[in-house]
Amino acid sequence: MPTSAKKQTLADRWSNLPSIAIGAVVFFIVSTNLFFIIYRVQLPYPVDPWEAGIVTDAWRMLQGQAIYAIGTDHATHMYGPLITVVLAQVFELTGPVLEVGRLVNVISGIAVVVLLAAIFGRSDRLTFAVSAALLLAANSSTDPPYYFVETRPDMVSAFFATLALIVLYHGLETKRKAPRRVAIIMAGSALLVIAVMFKQTAAAFVFVPALAMLAKSGKFSFRNQFLFAVIPIMGLLVTLGTIWYFAPGLWHFIVEVPAQYKYSVLMFGETATLLLSLPLFVLALMHWLLTDARHSWQLPRIRWLMAAMICAIVVSLAAVAKEGALVTI
Repeated sequence: MPTSAKKQTLADRWSNLPSIAIGAVVFFIVSTNLFFIIYRVQLPYPVDPWEAGIVTDAWRMLQGQAIYAIGTDHATHMYGPLITVVLAQVFELTGPVLEVGRLVNVISGIAVVVLLAAIFGRSDRLTFAVSAALLLAANSSTDPPYYFVETRPDMVSAFFATLALIVLYHGLETKRKAPRRVAIIMAGSALLVIAVMFKQTAAAFVFVPALAMLAKSGKFSFRNQFLFAVIPIMGLLVTLGTIWYFAPGLWHFIVEVPAQYKYSVLMFGETATLLLSLPLFVLALMHWLLTDARHSWQLPRIRWLMAAMICAIVVSLAAVAKEGALVTI
């Protein structure tokens, strides 16, 4: 074999080393997550009081007992009602078992990971794998750890919110005739309302389409696109108004009671500084601002990403700043 060919072969082998190292880390993160997910799904006891309370409420609903009833002071959780409704229907077949709620959350969490990884790595397998590994690593670093494996509405809400934004993106950014566009936007708005009815913090994402459209240039675009973009906001307001009028007990526990939480300005500030402790995020953002922002900030995917980040960061800071909060989602 010629010397040049040997050198080329050796160079090719060395060039594969970074991919092999990255693949090993990805495999470790994914396999570790799968192991602990399987292990924690089968735990025979509630991992926290919230899990026990949600299962209890779903069983109460199945028995025809009131869940959100003013004057009874009974509501073992102040999340949206859909987690209780979904579990109650499944409990008709399985009984009040802990595994059902955990599996619902796990499936939703993995679906969110796949959706987000596909958005960033749909054209590159390595990027997809790294994105999935990073998202699963976040699952293992929450408080409590492996947050996917709990009977909570968080990941179900995140799944519907993510799916809603994808649908709304296609409805608002692609050129279609008005009736079809409106139908797609209405579908995305309905998915966002469902997300909020699982967990109220998803309400922040109804503002993402409007923020994304504000950065789109042109008066014609503003008049048409922005008016379409506020449909999710109007849909949520109509839903909340309907609940306030027809279901005051539900309104009390999912809106009025959470509104009574006290917020710590100090905690808000301390949490905000955590962004600076994420060097990859800060470096990537600064690199984009200094290099590509001037030419790419009006690209649809960039506008939507920035709008989603603004809404997510603001609501996350507020959620963590409330008394008794944990760093979850």
